[in-house]
Amino acid sequence: MPLSRTTRFALRLGLKTREYHQWEAVKAHQIHTEKRKAQFLNSPRERVLKDFPETKGVYEVYDSALRFFSDVLMATPTSLATNRRNTLRAQALALGAFDYLDNHQEIPPFTREGRHEEATMVRVEELRTLRVELNQSFEDNARINPATAKDAETRYAQFSIAFF
Repeated sequence: MPLSRTTRFALRLGLKTREYHQWEAVKAHQIHTEKRKAQFLNSPRERVLKDFPETKGVYEVYDSALRFFSDVLMATPTSLATNRRNTLRAQALALGAFDYLDNHQEIPPFTREGRHEEATMVRVEELRTLRVELNQSFEDNARINPATAKDAETRYAQFSIAFF
């Protein structure tokens, strides 16, 4: 929010208007919320909870979301090593919980009910990634040894049918 011309003129004269004090308060609040989010993403949990105790609810949402995404991927037919992606998904949901803190509202707990579509999309994304990686490895094998190219194509077809 930009300051009005009158307020800017008053600041040049060394006077602080009510609008300027409100603007300072808004800027301080924005800096505080940005720092809180940055600390959440980059600092250890204990330090963040010590500096910002109000983030306890955000961490509860994060932990619940992380358990949910891990459970979703445990149900897939193959073991997928996607801990980093699960962490990023959970962080995205937890960052959404910061909006409740910014509006001085209570953070609702993370629930698993009604997330079937999200779980399906996560599975599809992970299996699509796995399929692309399989395709690349089979193509590399076929390029290295052209005699086994036909065998590699058949094995890839069998694997992709098994996943979908």
